[in-house]
Amino acid sequence: AVPFASPPSLSVVLQTAGGPVRGMGIPAGVTLIIGGGYHGKSTLLHALESGHLDHIPGDGRQRVVVGPHAVKVRAEDGRRIASVDVSAFLSTLPGGRSTRPLDSDDASGSTSQAASIVEAIESGAQVLLFDEDTSATNLLVRDPRMRQLVSRAHEPITPLVERIRQLYENAGVSSILVVGGVGDALAVADRVLCMQDYLATDLTQEAHRVGGPRPAPPSPLPEALCRRVDRSSLAPGGKGRVRARDARVIDYGDTEIEIGAVDQITGGAQAATLGHALRVASSGGRGGEAVPMSVLLDGVEDLLAEHGLDALSPHTSPIGSLVAIRRHELAACINRLRTTRVDCEPS
Repeated sequence: AVPFASPPSLSVVLQTAGGPVRGMGIPAGVTLIIGGGYHGKSTLLHALESGHLDHIPGDGRQRVVVGPHAVKVRAEDGRRIASVDVSAFLSTLPGGRSTRPLDSDDASGSTSQAASIVEAIESGAQVLLFDEDTSATNLLVRDPRMRQLVSRAHEPITPLVERIRQLYENAGVSSILVVGGVGDALAVADRVLCMQDYLATDLTQEAHRVGGPRPAPPSPLPEALCRRVDRSSLAPGGKGRVRARDARVIDYGDTEIEIGAVDQITGGAQAATLGHALRVASSGGRGGEAVPMSVLLDGVEDLLAEHGLDALSPHTSPIGSLVAIRRHELAACINRLRTTRVDCEPS
C-alpha cells in the first residue's frame, strides 16, 4: 500500500476532538483528477464517495471526509425517467419532443446521466462526483472534429463541459471529475490533480497552460421546475413486503427497484432500509395528492431526526437491521420506482 500524501499547495489542517489532522483539502469549485490508467484516480474517487460515512481505523478511509451532500452520478442505460427537466443538457428531440420535462421508460446512457444530475441537485446535492469510466462520453464532451461534421443545430446534447461552470457559479454545485481522455475538461477546472503511482500532484498551472479557452455555455441554465410526487403511487403493491438481498435490487411489494447504479448505497441492509423509508413516505397519500420532492424528503428526515430509525420498522417492535440513510439515496429510489407518478410546474 502507498500512504496518501497531500500536494503542498492543497495541504490543510482540520481540528478534531483527537487533535489536529493534516491532509489534502479540495476547495469548492471544479476539480479534475487525471493520470494514466491504474494509477489511483478511481480509487481516490471511491474513497470520496464514502467520505460521508464513518469508517473503522485501518480500512484506509477513516480520514476521508466529504460534506454530507456529495452525490456520485453515472450513466444508467435503461432506467426510467419520470418528468425530469433535462433541457439544460438535451434540447428538443427529433419530432419536436420536449425535454422540459422528459419521460422515458428506457433512457439512454447520456439521457439517464443528465436526469441523474438534475435529480441530485433537486435532492440537495452540493458536490457531484463523476468518473469518466462510468459516464456517457457524449454527455461529458464533444470532440471539435465531430462538431465540424455535425453542427450544433443538429446535435440536441449540450455536454457537461459547457455547463459545469454554470452549475458552480450560478447554482453553487461543485464537481469532482475523474478523467483520462477528456482533455477539453482542463479548460473548465479550478484545479487539476494528477495521480501517478498512487501519489497526488497539483498540476493546475500546467493544465491551464494547455487547456485552451473555456467553452461558452449555449444559454443560461433553465429555471428549475418543481416536481410533485403522488404519494399514493409510492405505496408497495401486493402484500407490501419490502426486502433487499444486496445493494442492487429492492424487492418492493410486487415490483423491483433496480439500484445497482446508485454507487453510494452500502449494502443490502441499507437498501432494505431505503425500501422501508419509501413505504413510510407513501403513507397518508391519497390518490392524486402530490407534494414537492423536497417536501417528501424533508418529511422523512424530520421523522428520523425525531424518532430514529425505529420509525421505519414495519412492525410494532423495532428491528435491528436498519441502517442510517441519506435523502439522496431515498430520492434515487423514488426516481427509479416504476410506479412513481410525477407532475411538474414552474417553481
